[in-house]
Amino acid sequence: MALRARMGIAGRLIITSTLLLVLVVSAFGWVAAGQSRRLIDHAARRQQARLVEWLDRAGRAQVLFLAETARIAIVQSDYTTLQETIENVARRDDLMLLVTVVDSSGTVLADSQASQVGRRADATVEPLVQGRELRVVPAVRVRGQQAMIFTAPIVHAGSVLGHVAFASSRAPLQAEMERAQQLKQVELKATLAKTLGMGLLSVLVGAVLTILQGVRISRPIREVARKADQIARGDLQARALVNSQDEIGLMADRFNFMAEQVSVLMNEALHKAAMEKELELASAVQATLVPSSPMIKRQGISLAGYFKPATRCAGDWWTYYDLSHGRLMVIIGDVTGHGAASAMVTAVAKGTASTVNRQSGGNPDLAELMLAMNAAIHDISRGQFVMTCFVTIFDPRTYTLEFANAGHHFPMLYRAGTGEIEGLVSRGSRLGDLAEAHFALERVQVAPEDVLVWYTDGVIECQNAAGTVYGERRFRAVIREHAAQPAERVRDATVQESSRFCGTAAAQDDVTVVVGKFS
Repeated sequence: MALRARMGIAGRLIITSTLLLVLVVSAFGWVAAGQSRRLIDHAARRQQARLVEWLDRAGRAQVLFLAETARIAIVQSDYTTLQETIENVARRDDLMLLVTVVDSSGTVLADSQASQVGRRADATVEPLVQGRELRVVPAVRVRGQQAMIFTAPIVHAGSVLGHVAFASSRAPLQAEMERAQQLKQVELKATLAKTLGMGLLSVLVGAVLTILQGVRISRPIREVARKADQIARGDLQARALVNSQDEIGLMADRFNFMAEQVSVLMNEALHKAAMEKELELASAVQATLVPSSPMIKRQGISLAGYFKPATRCAGDWWTYYDLSHGRLMVIIGDVTGHGAASAMVTAVAKGTASTVNRQSGGNPDLAELMLAMNAAIHDISRGQFVMTCFVTIFDPRTYTLEFANAGHHFPMLYRAGTGEIEGLVSRGSRLGDLAEAHFALERVQVAPEDVLVWYTDGVIECQNAAGTVYGERRFRAVIREHAAQPAERVRDATVQESSRFCGTAAAQDDVTVVVGKFS
């Protein structure tokens, strides 16, 4: 530790940088040498494969030619011409170590060495001159040399008269492999020499630069350390006077900036606290948009609603209005996005609906209501926020539903008489999308014990940890399974099944479910 203290930053920087350079250069040399070796070996293997392929093709063609020549000579009993042909073939090709023709009993009929005629076939060749197939032995020792042997049957009129065989030297292949090895050694030596030279030069240059930098760095570091100690002791007015433009200067600037930002951070903390209060107020206001009672009972229908925001301020909402003649209006909506802005849009929609209902004396025109909400949202959002919405009016006198849709999911109507589920299909653009919008009004007849479920996409689009979407099919199955139960039981079942499927996965969207059961 005392030695390191005496050395200081400059000395440690010189030693560390030099060792690092040596390590890097050594690693680079090792990698470069290995790469050169692999490239050369790959090229050698390719060249060897091409040469072996060429020798194989040439040998097959040659042995077939010799087999045909031998067949003609044997059929004509012209063994003298056959011997001369074999000797001429052997003389013309320096790589041919052996050429022999044997009959079906293994006796030599002609051979590149005339002294072999009449004897048994060469011990290397004899096991190969059998059968009716052309055979190739890529590597065997023949007469003291490595060679490739090619054998082919001599066939006439369906009978095997004998076999022809010749052995071609593998000397070209050996020479090519030796040349590749020599090239590899030369390249490796050249690579190591270049790497060593560049390495020594890099080490020398690096050492000189490190010495210069070490001296240049040590002075401002001491200044920064002294000022940092003052700041740590509470002197927030202390500033490091360093004029360098490198990392040391940047560190000094950061220290100076740190002291200046303390007051800014304090102000931001106060502002954040104020924002938290505003969010709490917005959340409290939005809570008034959703009915507080879990159950609403009216003539001919019971309502059970569920609302769970994904964040403190949600984009989902639902409400109901008692209309004239015992009718009931249910509205459900979903604003794009989350947060205070979405909550404001839901408040505007709810306020518009309440105003229209109040001005109509509890007898609102459904088309006028949709147009009024569309105009209000379009005016305040300027296209930045839109809302899907579905409005339903139930008339207990006739058991009819009048409804209009603004791009929302179709509510699901369970028919108790048939056990089937159908959607309340109606078309219309989202509220706030267009200044001039059109909404289709539809009617449908319902019956006692039928169940109507309004919902937002947070229910069916939730995902489990594996990324699987809950989906409409599972939602329909739960409704059908529990439709005979009261509205609150159907609501609880749909919510619980969706939550169970998604498990601990974080909620991506608000969840709203409203179940109406007709009685």
